[in-house]
Amino acid sequence: MSEPYRDPWLDYKAILDSMKKKFLKKPNYSQALADFNKLALRFKDEDCDQYAAMCYYQMAKIYEETDDWLMQYRHLLKAARLFKQDEEKSHNKTLGNLNHMQDCYNHAVQLIYDHGSQWEAGLHTTELANALRTFDRPDLALQYHVRGRSQL
Repeated sequence: MSEPYRDPWLDYKAILDSMKKKFLKKPNYSQALADFNKLALRFKDEDCDQYAAMCYYQMAKIYEETDDWLMQYRHLLKAARLFKQDEEKSHNKTLGNLNHMQDCYNHAVQLIYDHGSQWEAGLHTTELANALRTFDRPDLALQYHVRGRSQL
């Protein structure tokens, strides 16, 4: 017998609500991370990369709260790459997804650069430039190529 259908957006909202700080009570970060991960995998299985990316972005924000910069960096990259993948599939080039992708890459690049890996920062900046070029944004792509090359 199969489980009844659960609306993933209600799950997403419930996880976000559980993260709100309550009087004298800290949020349960480990539970929220597990729930977001489970939801991200569900979205990926349903071929909803944009929504999976949003889950990974929320996970990165949780890692930022817990001062785990490496996991924050990894989840920002996952989110950025999923936003990129969604744009490649949809072919509608929505400005929102491009902006989210760019923000995730920029934040990940800044994190890794601040922690001493200029080479990796340059690599991801160049990766962002290539993605922007693919999405017919040569003006932005050129800026990121120049920045990435100077970091390599």
